[in-house]
Formats: sequence, structure tokens, C-alpha cells
Amino acid sequence: MMKGDKIKLKKGIGTLRHIGAICEVTDVSEDGIISFRYKNKYEGCISEDVCTEYFDEVHKWSEWRKKNGGNYFNSDGRFYAFVYEYRTDGKKIQVRSGKYKAEACCHKDDTYNEEIGLFLASNRLFIKILQDMVNSEIRQMKYDVVDELFRNVAKASAKLGVKFV
Repeated sequence: MMKGDKIKLKKGIGTLRHIGAICEVTDVSEDGIISFRYKNKYEGCISEDVCTEYFDEVHKWSEWRKKNGGNYFNSDGRFYAFVYEYRTDGKKIQVRSGKYKAEACCHKDDTYNEEIGLFLASNRLFIKILQDMVNSEIRQMKYDVVDELFRNVAKASAKLGVKFV
């Protein structure tokens, strides 16, 4: 399940008692908590495993299919295969790889083209993966700089006879 999916209430939950109500998924956290909204009036969260007890998914999606998106060169100096899964409902394409998810949808005035949608969604997914890799490298660089700074301060303190804690 992904942000933007529609789910239909089949059993009352909390104060939401409108059986048949169509809710929109507003977020799906990495640990499987689904946030949803009904008519901008009711918002709630539910775990993925309990969701099926109270909701049915509205979209008629294809099965998830694997795709090789080519290779990429990682900062560790090795090549990796960019493999992801995708599915479509005839207007939208969703892609996922590990914890990363992305999608592309067709404008209401456009003719659906799976190849273009897959190109857009997979590039968005790859950008998320690369951004995470860049952020990870930046965090590591910051730690390395701070470690070097502490070592230099400790050396200077020792030369001055000052105890550095």
C-alpha cells in the first residue's frame, strides 16, 4: 500500500462508522503504519496487518513485477544492479525497491503510456535512493571531521598541559 491509495471501510473503527466510506491513504511509514483520511474530516492510523480487517483496497492493481533498471556505480567503488518492482492500475504506476517507493500518474487529459510512466516512476525511485546515499556520505563526512577536530584539540591540549575531557 502507498500514499494515494484508496481504501474502503468494511467494518467500523473508532468514530468512523460509515461502512463503505472511501478513505485516502495519506502516508505509509517504514514500520507499516498506515495513515488515512476520510473527507478531510476524519484522520486515523492503523497497522498494516490490522488494516485488512477494517478496509478493502479500492484500486485494482496488477501484480508486482520485477524489472532490472540497469547498473549504477556506488561510492564504495562497486557496480550494483538497480532492481525494482512495479505495478499499474492503468492510470498510475507504483515502483518500490527495499524501503524506497515512488510513483507516476497519468494526467487526466493524457493517454496512458506504461513505458513513459515506468520511466518517470523508476527515475524518481532512483533519485530517492541516490539522495539517501548522498545524505549517508555527508553524515559520515561530518563524523570524520568532528573526530579529526577532537583529535587535534586533544593533541593541542596535551601540548599545553591542559586536560581535555
